[in-house]
Amino acid sequence: MIKYKDVKEVTLRKGILQRSYGLGTIYLATLATGSTSSFNPFYALGFGNVSASGVGVRDILNPDEVYEKIKGLVETHNV
Repeated sequence: MIKYKDVKEVTLRKGILQRSYGLGTIYLATLATGSTSSFNPFYALGFGNVSASGVGVRDILNPDEVYEKIKGLVETHNV
């Protein structure tokens, strides 16, 4: 279980196939994700500081709407 207050970053990604089906992937970066000074392939691909220890939920319907809801909840709990 991940608590909203522990989420440090919410990222939405949509691949080519996902876009054609109205899907997306939401990544949640937590305290356990952290960042590193070494090369991070996820960062190079545009996933912010999300590393292999982050949490990703793939193929979500209506990803923009879900992303905004999650981001709002995280911001509310991290004030």
